[in-house]
Amino acid sequence: MITPQARPASAVVLGLVDLLAEASAALLPDFARRDPAEHGALLQSLYGDGAAPTEEMESPEP
Repeated sequence: MITPQARPASAVVLGLVDLLAEASAALLPDFARRDPAEHGALLQSLYGDGAAPTEEMESPEP
């Protein structure tokens, strides 16, 4: 997931995002590029009302 934080992305960064999206679409059959406005709803659908899991929240592997 690539999301801008605190300031608009430069032309170089937007070009990189486009290239990453093209490569991802070529390699991943179900790849879906989503609008940044969907970010919150996507996180909500994955993690529900709570915060996204962090390394501290995950149980250690045996």
